[in-house]
Amino acid sequence: MRKVTIVANQTPPDESVPVLSSDDLVRQIMGIEVGNLLRFDPIAREAKDPEGVHQLRVSARRLRAELTVMYSVFHQEALDRLLVELRWLGKRLGRRRDFDVRVALFEHVRGEMPKWLAETLLKSLQQQKRDEDKRVRQLLDSDRYRHLLANLTEAVVRPPLNAHATAPATDVLGVGLCDALSAMVTKVEACGQRPTFEQLHEIRILAKRGRYSAALSAPLLGFHAQNIASSLEEVQTYLGELHDRVLVLSYLNQEFDDVLVAQPSVDLGSVRAGIERRLAREISRLDSQWRQPFAEACRHGANLCPP
Repeated sequence: MRKVTIVANQTPPDESVPVLSSDDLVRQIMGIEVGNLLRFDPIAREAKDPEGVHQLRVSARRLRAELTVMYSVFHQEALDRLLVELRWLGKRLGRRRDFDVRVALFEHVRGEMPKWLAETLLKSLQQQKRDEDKRVRQLLDSDRYRHLLANLTEAVVRPPLNAHATAPATDVLGVGLCDALSAMVTKVEACGQRPTFEQLHEIRILAKRGRYSAALSAPLLGFHAQNIASSLEEVQTYLGELHDRVLVLSYLNQEFDDVLVAQPSVDLGSVRAGIERRLAREISRLDSQWRQPFAEACRHGANLCPP
């Protein structure tokens, strides 16, 4: 998937239409995504709507993925600093999102618990969620976060580009997308038919990178890139739901252990086993569903990135 053949459409190019340069595309990316960060920042600070934190995190991760695709047209040291900080922001905000997932999945299985146990666990979960809200507010008030926003805003006006930024955007996007797909395929092949949960999480991260790359490329590279983005969104969804269930199962088991320490006379064996069986069935179903859209993404990828 390293060799790049770009076919944006089946009609001859209109020579009267100027070719979009990498410089122009980078400025569009920066303007849109940094604008989204600034848009969702006040919503995240209010902490009333969880979508504020979620969308702030999505914007940071998408910007990081898109800049990675365009890596070759940047001064690498300057871009690396931005990527490190965007990764830090996405990871820190991800902890808050994890609590929303835990609450949702807890509601999914709480009917199988005794009422007293469900109330005990929910109370603990809500307190942890409030604690994480405080940490998010501290993050958004930190000097590190303010410096990141200032640097990104500066990069909207003066992105740290090198001489390669004059190249057509299609050339850079094609290489970046094929690299993202190649990394994902290599990982899947290395994991074999029975990847571990940790390996599936890594595949999900690579699928997300590939999806963002394909979505960014689609307006210029055509329907194959759009179909790659759609298929990888399905892969990401299935593996995301699987990962959420693995995390909540681990979380509930830890909470059960804490309850048993506090109340050693309580027998939670049947409750624990029932929830484990239910989540294991769902994990098994999701584990079998992601491979079809993955294969579909590879098929379209082969049309853009033949060997």
